[in-house]
Amino acid sequence: MLVCLLGLWQGMGWAENDDTSTIGNSAKDVRTVTPEEFDNIIESKDIDYAIGIITDGKRWAYHSSVHPMYTLEATNYTVYCPEAYYDVTGNGKMDFFGYYIDKEIKANCNMYPLIVTSIDGDLIRKEGTGSHVSWATGRDGKLEYYQKDDYAKYGTLDYGFIGFKMGMYDKDGMPLLINRDAQYNFPTSIYSYKQNKIVLKAENFYYPKTTFADINGDGRKEIISFVPSKYNSSNTQLTEEEDGAIDIYRMAADGTFVADKIYVTSDTTVVKSMMLDDYTPNSGTIDKPGSGTQTATGIGYPGQGMFVRAKPAPDWNDWQEYDNITSETSQAKQVITNNGKATRAMAAQTGYVSAADINGDGMIDLYDGTNIYYNLGGNKFFKSPHKGTVYSADLTGNGLLDFIDFGNEQVDLYLSMAENSDMQVKTLLKNTAISNTFFGDFDKDGDVDILFVIPGSDYTIFQFYRNDGNGVFKPKDTNLDGTYTCQACNDYDGDGLYEILAVKKGAYKYVLLKLNNKWSVAETELPSGLSLRTIGDVNNDGTMEMVYNNSKKSYTIYDAVPNCKVNTRPEKMEKPSAVAYADAGKLKISWTRGKDAETSACDLTYELRIGSESGKGDIYLGKSNADGTRRVLEDGNMGRALKYMFDTGNLCEGKYYIAIQAIDASGLGGPWSDEFVYDHKTALPVINKLSDGYCTSDTITMTVQNPNINATYEWNIDNGTIISQNDNGSIVDVVFNRGGEQNVTVNMTLGNLMYKSEPRVVTLIPSKKGDLQFGTYLVAPIKFLDINQNGNVEVLGSIGQESGFFEYKNETYSKVRKTWNSDLGCSSYEFFIADFNHDGYPDFYYPHSKGNLFTNSGEEDSSFEYDTETFDFGFKFTEEPLIANIDFNNDGKLNFLDNSHYLYTNNGDERKFSGLGNIIGRYSYDGFFDFDRDGGLDIWKNEIDNSIQKAQTKVYFKVAGENNQFNPAGTVFYENERRYNMEGFADFNNDGYVDGYFLDHPEGQDYYNMVIVKGKPMSEWPCKETVVIPLKECTFYAGGEPSFKFVDFSNNGYLDIIVGNSFVLLMDKDFSFQKAQYETVPDYRSVDGLKSINEYHWQPLTPGAYPNGYKSSIKNEAPSVPAHVTATSVPEGLLLKWDDATDDHTPWMQMRYNVSLKIKGKTGENAFVLSPMNGLSDEAAICSGVYYRKATQLIVPKTALVNGTTYELQVQAIDLMGEHSAMTKPVEVTYNAEKMIMIDDNEHYTGLAYYGKCTNVSGNAFTIDPGEGGTVLQHSDGGIFSLKWNTPGVKTITFKDGNDVITKLVNVKLLPDLTINLPERVMLNTPLTVRVPKSFQTGKYDDFGFKESEAYKATFEKGDTIATIVFKEVGEQSLQPYVKIEKDLTLSEQFKTMVIDETMPAAEIKSVESNDKYYQVNWSTDVPSMVSKVEVSRETNRLNQFEVLDIVPVGNATYVDLSSDNRVQPQRYRIRLIAENEMQHSDYSAAHNPLHVMINKTADKKGNNLMWNAYEGLEVTSYIIMRGSSEKNLKAIATISGSQQNFTDYDAPAGVSYYAVKFETNTSAGAKGMGRVAASEDVSSNVISSEEAMSTTQATTLYAGTVESIAKLSNSQQQLHMVATILPTYVTFNKVSWSIVSGGEYASISQSGLLTAKGGKGDVVVRVVTLDGSNLSSEITIPCDVNILASDIDVRASKKTVAVGDYLLLNAVLTPKNTTMSEVTWKSENTDVATIDENGILKAISTGTVKITATTKDGSNLSAFIKITITEASGIHGVTIEDENESTEFYDLEGRKIQTPQKGRVYITNKGQKIAF
Repeated sequence: MLVCLLGLWQGMGWAENDDTSTIGNSAKDVRTVTPEEFDNIIESKDIDYAIGIITDGKRWAYHSSVHPMYTLEATNYTVYCPEAYYDVTGNGKMDFFGYYIDKEIKANCNMYPLIVTSIDGDLIRKEGTGSHVSWATGRDGKLEYYQKDDYAKYGTLDYGFIGFKMGMYDKDGMPLLINRDAQYNFPTSIYSYKQNKIVLKAENFYYPKTTFADINGDGRKEIISFVPSKYNSSNTQLTEEEDGAIDIYRMAADGTFVADKIYVTSDTTVVKSMMLDDYTPNSGTIDKPGSGTQTATGIGYPGQGMFVRAKPAPDWNDWQEYDNITSETSQAKQVITNNGKATRAMAAQTGYVSAADINGDGMIDLYDGTNIYYNLGGNKFFKSPHKGTVYSADLTGNGLLDFIDFGNEQVDLYLSMAENSDMQVKTLLKNTAISNTFFGDFDKDGDVDILFVIPGSDYTIFQFYRNDGNGVFKPKDTNLDGTYTCQACNDYDGDGLYEILAVKKGAYKYVLLKLNNKWSVAETELPSGLSLRTIGDVNNDGTMEMVYNNSKKSYTIYDAVPNCKVNTRPEKMEKPSAVAYADAGKLKISWTRGKDAETSACDLTYELRIGSESGKGDIYLGKSNADGTRRVLEDGNMGRALKYMFDTGNLCEGKYYIAIQAIDASGLGGPWSDEFVYDHKTALPVINKLSDGYCTSDTITMTVQNPNINATYEWNIDNGTIISQNDNGSIVDVVFNRGGEQNVTVNMTLGNLMYKSEPRVVTLIPSKKGDLQFGTYLVAPIKFLDINQNGNVEVLGSIGQESGFFEYKNETYSKVRKTWNSDLGCSSYEFFIADFNHDGYPDFYYPHSKGNLFTNSGEEDSSFEYDTETFDFGFKFTEEPLIANIDFNNDGKLNFLDNSHYLYTNNGDERKFSGLGNIIGRYSYDGFFDFDRDGGLDIWKNEIDNSIQKAQTKVYFKVAGENNQFNPAGTVFYENERRYNMEGFADFNNDGYVDGYFLDHPEGQDYYNMVIVKGKPMSEWPCKETVVIPLKECTFYAGGEPSFKFVDFSNNGYLDIIVGNSFVLLMDKDFSFQKAQYETVPDYRSVDGLKSINEYHWQPLTPGAYPNGYKSSIKNEAPSVPAHVTATSVPEGLLLKWDDATDDHTPWMQMRYNVSLKIKGKTGENAFVLSPMNGLSDEAAICSGVYYRKATQLIVPKTALVNGTTYELQVQAIDLMGEHSAMTKPVEVTYNAEKMIMIDDNEHYTGLAYYGKCTNVSGNAFTIDPGEGGTVLQHSDGGIFSLKWNTPGVKTITFKDGNDVITKLVNVKLLPDLTINLPERVMLNTPLTVRVPKSFQTGKYDDFGFKESEAYKATFEKGDTIATIVFKEVGEQSLQPYVKIEKDLTLSEQFKTMVIDETMPAAEIKSVESNDKYYQVNWSTDVPSMVSKVEVSRETNRLNQFEVLDIVPVGNATYVDLSSDNRVQPQRYRIRLIAENEMQHSDYSAAHNPLHVMINKTADKKGNNLMWNAYEGLEVTSYIIMRGSSEKNLKAIATISGSQQNFTDYDAPAGVSYYAVKFETNTSAGAKGMGRVAASEDVSSNVISSEEAMSTTQATTLYAGTVESIAKLSNSQQQLHMVATILPTYVTFNKVSWSIVSGGEYASISQSGLLTAKGGKGDVVVRVVTLDGSNLSSEITIPCDVNILASDIDVRASKKTVAVGDYLLLNAVLTPKNTTMSEVTWKSENTDVATIDENGILKAISTGTVKITATTKDGSNLSAFIKITITEASGIHGVTIEDENESTEFYDLEGRKIQTPQKGRVYITNKGQKIAF
């Protein structure tokens, strides 16, 4: 123990003087001088700052030494020496690190180089005069690094002197000196003592805002910088409220430093997800993430024990509404199963950073004075706001961390209780004057007490809290006269009692305050005049020494503490134990408490050492010499912990040597323990972890941990491209082209074998904000406009005093140098783009002193003319900002939407605007959307229908061609009995149907849900299905509701949802999403920058760039040019049509279109009816703030057209990212309002006849030309005709009536493609997955699907690309897809296949067994002939996520997993069967987890305890214990119950014994064969030897609980994650076994402790049992009340023909099988033909065909039917005649034919019987 005092107070005078001292450079040069002479010599110019040794024992009674380490005084600063202490020579004595003055260097640059001396004054290192590196302060005030004799500059950092500290070490145990200076805020640099050079310059890391901590448990500290280098992903400094990435440097295994990031989140769902899914690893036996059972693995789940204060929570009903991490009910509901660590205080001034394991989960947490950052592992930290000081210590001795919260003017004590999840909270005292808090066993009774120091005006109170060891703390206080500045509390005099080192105010002298074990305090003065540097046992002699400077601060002295006793060393500790958890890459090292004569066991700290050789500490440095003498003045590196989770990811295969040492309260180390030898096996390559916060624009370096130099590596990277790699591929640089979660694996080839890594998930932000540069300044963009139509967007923004438009040149932005722009200014509200003069170019409105209308010159030279016009907008921009320029009725006149989506129109002068007015029988409406894609914007409104007491959203459809007319009969889109307010519409799942969305505010909650109403075809309105997206963790405007913007932020073709001001929901298929942070481009007129990103402001600023200046490597191609453009006259005006464009990312339903309709031959003003605002340039960018049409047709009203005028139509496609196609070639059309060709139907197809007529034609003296490939079928009076085409394409119909020539363009299409690829043969009653026809996916048709048939059942959702077909009848069958293409015309085709009388059986694993060191999966080959292959999968490191290992022939019967190692860990496997057609397969089998045996010594060391996991997948009846003298000679020694999972062998013979476990089992459900199966020689665990049995600490206490706060199975919480608390927490093996004692009909439990509801109401009693030989058990009762609804129903029968008078049993098959209510309602469509009773027994009444329907009764309201034919009876009644020629056939209850019935099961026969066989 020690205290380092860096210039805390400077005294005057000497310590204890005598007459003489001896000066010299060595023992050979000794002379005696007086103290005064000594000072003069040291400061004289006669000697070069000599190093001397005082040898006269009379002068220094306590053996003092002198060192020329000077306390340097300058104008503005003082540097105190020595700075640090470390035994670099390994002789058991501390060496002193400090500065000295070099005259030559000082004369040039005020340089103070490093000097290192031994405790005896010998010079070890002196920098600055040799070819070494030194630190200095230059004359200009800048810090400089120098090396070599000429002091060549190494680098420059700004301002001030440099200091250093010790705290990092290289793998050889040599110190790395860390510069730090709080006063001058120096950047951090690291100096390697061994290499004698600076090895890192961290330019953006500043002390004290930088800390050093081992945050990943690999034994090497990281450098972490919070302020000011605390950045989000685009290097924008984070505010206090923001999350993001924080820069760090990692120290690699070779000693180099690598830049990296850690990711900080305040999103509690991240913690919850990790708690229940992401982290807890396979224990080597049974555990997987999701179990929450840190006791089964020894690895605490992330977030456990977080001490988080928050506002009181309401009464929570279930897991979804209960936040396990951030809410508390003043009882801090948490699962606390933590290890008592050293008493650490997480306390710091704001901006300073400290590090400690505050929650005892084995990972270092961080604190910056404002927030605690809890380490979640994997470079993730959870930020919890907390001001004040949090102390953590095991105060009750139960191994769990307790907390003292020192803030809010009071001190609260939180005690963690093992038997429940609630913390006991009590307030110890309320006092604002507390200055210090200390912990220790002050009364020597074996537990930790608490001491508060409370200064008064002229006295000090010492408030003790006496711990009785059971959580009861009794106050006891005492006081002393005077006030003290207390600095540390340790045993300074070696008597076993604590002293407080303090400075007595007023007297300004150091004192020791003795804390007697009777709760009294006494003062002992230290020698006067001390300029104290530290107190510690600097020579490991058992006495504590004071290190201080002499009176003139010219040298350093050390003396023994007055009255110091000789302290004895702690005893040698027992050998530690270690258990490896391969999936987690962790090694749990544990040890028992140490012993010491003076220091209580609870106050000992521990030093851990791990080496690649015996006695070494190159893997985890133990800072003690081989004999246990300390090399540092520090606590042990493990603190008070009794276990440590070591990260094995960087270990190579081989043996490692682990030792532990006890350190007492005086800092004296005991002997090292004997070493535990850990044999590390690495079977699979491991990918190093990456932090979150990376973006697709980043080049990401991915590496393999400890790559094998003889291996090669091949990477499999989702959506990533390797751009460079090293020779063997173990290091690659990758660029990703898609955001979100991406899976990465690597294959290692070594010799002839390949090993595949577990997947590593990389989470990427799709894009990040890029800075728009104007020189070195940032542009704040407001609007975008391509003013010269060259494709490079000009940006309207501001830079300091400059504002206006900025253009992109030479990779930077500079102001557009035009007169009109010189003083333009900028505003987000009072600026919008429109073509005011209809010349085809964009103009803009902006009120300015020189004008408000800026008109484009049309010469594409960035010129604008400006003038002042009179505008009347009908509202104020500053109150209602403009959302978009919108052509509401396709007449080309300017309309616009305001921020409230209210529409303003004008009469054609583009100057005067007014609200839309009464258009649907009322003046109010809520928004616009083109619901039917006819090109006209429809109106929607939220209403209340009081007659049915429902809130409704109605749509009023636009009347084509009419300016402001809507169908007054609204159509209900959605309705709800609860009041809601529809917010808007979009197609979120890309199914072609418009979805609605609204906000739901759960009653009593402080968050919102976004509710999406899933769109349906209009024929199926009102829509009923909703999708709920919780928005608990999203931040919004203060006090406001969430705001939404929809853009494709990730460029995957789905509209992403920007929520509030910091989060984006990255949408994907079926409304799935990932939440990510995003960064807004700054907008000084917008509080959150949101107005810079929305569907009207999302476009590339240069061709091919990511929108809005964001950076990303996701590429985007321009869409295709729209095809088949047509224009034709119709009564309403001109009908313009084109085909959907295609795009690499944006699907058809999300495409937008820019439409140009121009008067042929006219240019300039009023040349355009519909302006493209791009001058018809293919290069010009789109315009921001403009609504582009989303339909592929529109009608230009006749009011906007001139009869007889020829127009030119051009169309341009725009994708979701703002990229655009070229304009189509002009298509001419002459508008004829008098005569026009009318032809039926909206779409036209080849091969079909169409009727039409030309208006205003009387006779039949006309001719008609149908165009290429067309045929006139007939024509008659009145201009009537019929046509047909045999080729597709745009056809020109020409109608001649006298001199009148009328034309019409028609786009003739091929008939819809209904092709379905069916295999030649399929299996009966087996799902067949097929891709639906392309016509099902176009969105053109509302009515399509598969025709109803008794021969098959087709299942698919509209919008899906896949359908599932189940054929029910044998023989040749036809599948009939159809699509209704016209009102009275349905197109259908038949596709045939042969249905074979074979049904896919259930996939079943027979066993998973050991095969040498591998696992072998076995299955039965007794399968139908059409089953040809088996797919073998293995679970990844995520629960129930499997990866395919291989697909092999079913006849192989086995598969050996050569990438497994049964010596290290088990693996879970599953299989599925695949048919020969490869389109049918079985469901996955039940997962099998084989036996994996571990061994340990019993507590008395007399027996070998075997423990294993229960074999998962088979019903084990008994286990057979095998033992032998070798691996090949094993014999059964015992048979035990299948409910046991451990066995203790007390009768092992002398020598080494080998063990394995076999088992006997009943067949698993559905397995072939019957009865009891004996263990075979092939079904076995791994083999383990008694040599591997280690001494252990066994469990003494066990409690069962749940991770979830509410231990109940309910409809909303159908799974619980069981958790076992085992004490002491440092037990060696904390494996447990879970089982259900009663209530198994309601729930099942996995061996990982995952309790899953089956359904029903009742209690489930769960039992947990320890497996380490202690045989403890604990039970917990879990209420269950769960209803599981059916998701599908099918009706099956053994035959479909029944004779009159006979009976037939029908069976309703429900999915899932564990549906709570399996009963159905039966109904006969014609009871005159057949009746059916409640049991499904049909009675044939008369001949005919009858439809029988079964409907579920559980509320799901699902129905299915079957048709049964009734035939004439044989004429014999009342007698059953067995047809000898017809054998009895058996079917299971799902209608599958059974070859061999099994006894005890129920079947249906082909005779209509239901029997128990």
